[in-house]
Amino acid sequence: MLRAATLLTLIALCAAGPAYAAPIFSTGSGSAVFTVDRSATFDSLTSDGINLAAYTEGLLQISVPDTTFVNFNPFLNGTTTGFHYGSGGNNDFVTIRGTDDAVLTAVEFQYGSGFTLTDPTRVFLWQTLLNGVVTGGAAQLVTRPVVVGIRDAVQGFDELRVADFLASSQPGFGGLQAIALDNVVVELPRPIDPVAPEPTSLALMTLGGLGLLGGWRRAAARRSS
Repeated sequence: MLRAATLLTLIALCAAGPAYAAPIFSTGSGSAVFTVDRSATFDSLTSDGINLAAYTEGLLQISVPDTTFVNFNPFLNGTTTGFHYGSGGNNDFVTIRGTDDAVLTAVEFQYGSGFTLTDPTRVFLWQTLLNGVVTGGAAQLVTRPVVVGIRDAVQGFDELRVADFLASSQPGFGGLQAIALDNVVVELPRPIDPVAPEPTSLALMTLGGLGLLGGWRRAAARRSS
């Protein structure tokens, strides 16, 4: 009875299919992106009022229905180089995706905010999607200066939505947010090499095949005699 129950359990697990791990949030440079395949520095955004509705750089589309507001430093550490991607605030979110709709393994960027620049604590809201289906997301309380990262090495995602809120607010996409970004880096899925049989396995397979062939010949000879 125990063996039968165990067999039924295994059949049920196989029928259920694989279980995918949720995307993982992290902080710190290199905590999510291990190999940089694409990047955006926003060094061309040198003034206020540049349209961000379809901004592209380095095979990445980083878009929000707003215009740049870059004549301030939202990162609190003064180390950001050149200019950055920031707005004066909007009731929306920033979308990060490949211009070719590529699946992404991980995204990292320097996180800033246009709200009360002297207060370092923020709520970072993020959400990942794959083929239009939400695969993960959360509201994370973070303290600037910080690099944030999202990683999903199992199934990946083709869209990342991010927004910034005051710690005292109720975060939600569509609410007033003012996220700023700099130095976005992205990792793409790595190709999986097929596993070749080891030499010992090949030798055993060859001997087994020769044994089957010899057995077939002996059986054929007995039938003909």
